[in-house]
Amino acid sequence: MSGFYPGIATLLDFRGMTGTGMGLADIMALRDRLTERHSTQGNPFRIALYADDETAFGIARIFETVCSQSDRMDVCLFGSLSEALGFLGLEGTSLASDLLQESDTGNAVLDRDGRSVP
Repeated sequence: MSGFYPGIATLLDFRGMTGTGMGLADIMALRDRLTERHSTQGNPFRIALYADDETAFGIARIFETVCSQSDRMDVCLFGSLSEALGFLGLEGTSLASDLLQESDTGNAVLDRDGRSVP
């Protein structure tokens, strides 16, 4: 959580995740820490989750479900980095351009239900 600042668009990148030792209580604690970090904002803050394969997408979906229980967060899961950046309002920025150039274009694109898109 170091380097995590209130008011900054947040992208949680689940690429390459193959599993986690986290339980539901750990995920809820992470949600609470995110809420605490953004507590100075009056409006719900946005977090985009990006997952590039079915395993990472499933883990990110659990995190999205837990976070959606908070009225302080607007959390959405994406299988496309460009869509995640668009959700955060970062499309067309130099940061978005850098992230998109660095991303592996051979990764699968998944829909909101975690299914591969041709």
